[in-house]
Amino acid sequence: MEHRRKRLTREESRRLTRDRLLDSAAGVFARKGFYGASVEEIAEEAGYSRGAVYSNFAGKEEMFLALWVRQKEHDDALVLEGLNFPDKAQEQFDHSLEEDRTWSLLSFEFLLHAAREPDIRQKLAEHVRAADATFSDILKQWLAERNHDPALPVEHLALLLSAVSTGLGLQGLVDPKALPKGIYALALERLLSDANGQSPYGKRP
Repeated sequence: MEHRRKRLTREESRRLTRDRLLDSAAGVFARKGFYGASVEEIAEEAGYSRGAVYSNFAGKEEMFLALWVRQKEHDDALVLEGLNFPDKAQEQFDHSLEEDRTWSLLSFEFLLHAAREPDIRQKLAEHVRAADATFSDILKQWLAERNHDPALPVEHLALLLSAVSTGLGLQGLVDPKALPKGIYALALERLLSDANGQSPYGKRP
């Protein structure tokens, strides 16, 4: 018996179109860079008209912001996963330096663009604040489950963990050999230590 494919609702169809456009944008941005990418090429690669882009996004800046949010959620999930095992966190960080180089370059390119455009800067700042708040809440729960009281406020820790990852990532783009072995895992443990220098992981071999 032939099964009919379930018809998508309007919202499901819109979400599918949006996801396809974002996937296309990610590929075009990776090849052309933020400045070199065009709305027309993104739409063509996704198999849609230029109008389909503008019915879902205000322009390529908004598309990149949506990609940034998606990538941020992915990166934070990896950081939280790595919190349980510092060595695993280091392994993930090393892997990201090799595999996510293109995205890192794009991110820094867009940050420079946003810094020069007040409207885009404001929108990006709102996304960053929301992501940091979510990350802080999850980190707070993680610390509470281990009955660990860090030396720094959780909100500051979340910001510093993100800054360390970004800063080391930037250094890795320029000169990966300059990064000492295990530096990310060490920074993770030191930042999470309590006032007495005790790590939430206890003594490690």
